[in-house]
Amino acid sequence: MSNILLITIQNNSNFGNRLQNYALQTIIENMGNNVYNLTFSDVPLASLKITNIQKIKNVLKKIAVKCGIKEYKSSLAIWKRRHKCICFSKNYIHNYIVLSQGELKTYDFSRFDSAVTGSDQVWHNWKRIENELSYYYLDFFPKDNKVAYAPSFGFDTIPKEDLEMHYKGLMGIKHLSCREQDGCDLIHKITGRYAEKVLDPTLLLPQDEWVRIEKQPTLYVKEKYLLLYMLGDVSAEYQSEISKISQKYNLQIIDINEKRDIDAYGISPNEFIWLIHHADTVCTDSFHACVFSILFEKKLRIFKRIGKGFEHMFSRINNLVVPLGLEKLIFSNSEDCLSTTLCADEKAYLEEQRRKSVEYIGKSLAE
Repeated sequence: MSNILLITIQNNSNFGNRLQNYALQTIIENMGNNVYNLTFSDVPLASLKITNIQKIKNVLKKIAVKCGIKEYKSSLAIWKRRHKCICFSKNYIHNYIVLSQGELKTYDFSRFDSAVTGSDQVWHNWKRIENELSYYYLDFFPKDNKVAYAPSFGFDTIPKEDLEMHYKGLMGIKHLSCREQDGCDLIHKITGRYAEKVLDPTLLLPQDEWVRIEKQPTLYVKEKYLLLYMLGDVSAEYQSEISKISQKYNLQIIDINEKRDIDAYGISPNEFIWLIHHADTVCTDSFHACVFSILFEKKLRIFKRIGKGFEHMFSRINNLVVPLGLEKLIFSNSEDCLSTTLCADEKAYLEEQRRKSVEYIGKSLAE
């Protein structure tokens, strides 16, 4: 039994981020390993005490008085989702090691056999703070067996000012993989090394594992509903398509990214799974909403995300749907198909990719 250190983005307001963390942890644990999740101390995973909750409520009341009820509802919805994501992390993500940047330099990592970075866009350099990239490239880990599982860059060209850091980081990873083919190509272009294309961790767990942890939310839903989860802007053209689908199938629209609806926005990652599992149709620009819609064979309409900074993010959805023959689900003016049902060849392809991805993890950790 090995001790494995897992490093990923700890975003306690992002459903996909929390669920990929859970999935990769579960896969590694199922191989007979102990998994420890490393995070910086500025990530709020400490217990939320009543006094802290009361302070938050007092702040929200001040917002309501000063800015009005709309801003109050939005602030409350954001807090509720974050609180539920933190509770999910506390309940499902095991063995947290919380270190400050200073402690990271002095901590004794000798008990760990391997360190794994990924999944998610760990190599994007989101915050652009000192040592962010070196952290996700595992520079602090003293042993040789550094593994990258399904990381992503979130862009197709590395900024010139970051090129040296990416080159150094990639050369320090013993086992390289990437979630998108574009990422594999980028790694080869920078380093001359070949990275293995693997599946996002959420695709590695069987459907019944997700059903086991799903949770019914408290918000009111009709028997048939359309789940709307749009992280980017919703254009008039997109809104027209969503309304058309809703009217055609007589579906209630549940928008879980509408901050004015506190109950819909303020859900947990496992409530997110339940809502997709029980939806009639899903309309989304989210990669992980697409993943779970495919896993549960939901009717699905995929939109390209609109907004600043989202220009190069569609490749991950393309890499998901095109090999499965589901590119017809991407919104266009001429295509009406919503079915995610896979034919025998596509199911066989997905199973083979799962086998290869799990095999990659096992072999990498065994060395």
